[in-house]
Amino acid sequence: MVQADVSKTSGIKKLFDETMNRFGRVDILINNAAIPTDKVPFMDANFDDMREMINADLIGVLLCSQYAAKIMQKQGGGKILNTSSVRGWQYGGRAPVYAACKAAVNNFTATFAKIVAPDNITVNAVAPGFAKTRVYDTEPEERVDGFIESTALKRFVTPDEIADTFVFLAKNDAMTGQVIYVEAGFMLA
Repeated sequence: MVQADVSKTSGIKKLFDETMNRFGRVDILINNAAIPTDKVPFMDANFDDMREMINADLIGVLLCSQYAAKIMQKQGGGKILNTSSVRGWQYGGRAPVYAACKAAVNNFTATFAKIVAPDNITVNAVAPGFAKTRVYDTEPEERVDGFIESTALKRFVTPDEIADTFVFLAKNDAMTGQVIYVEAGFMLA
């Protein structure tokens, strides 16, 4: 495992240099690093607050994808999988900077897929809804109940269900430019 800060160019270079030194190739990139929600309420956020999130949640995806695609072009193909969010769909809830980053990831997924398709590189995204993770451990019970009630299936998505979607995309050679929502029917409610 290589630890690197993907919000910084030096971290991304370190990540790919160490990966190539160790394995000699990159077959699958999963862009999963992110700050999970606006750390400061939008109306109180300053430039640095917004830049931190944009660097982690969007710029890191762009730069890691660029690095990986250059390697994948030389080796004859590969897969780039981005982590988006249901919040990148239409309405971002109480996290407009996070939502804007994830909407940009969705658009980038389709745009970049078309650019690298001739190189046998697929680009797709998984957009989870409310997943039962430790992010919700500190949320008030009423708020968590509200999240669950906002889904058609009236439940959280499990981390395994999200992981299964990434595995499906990693195995699939016929899909590119797609965003798959794993959100327990949030978009239907």
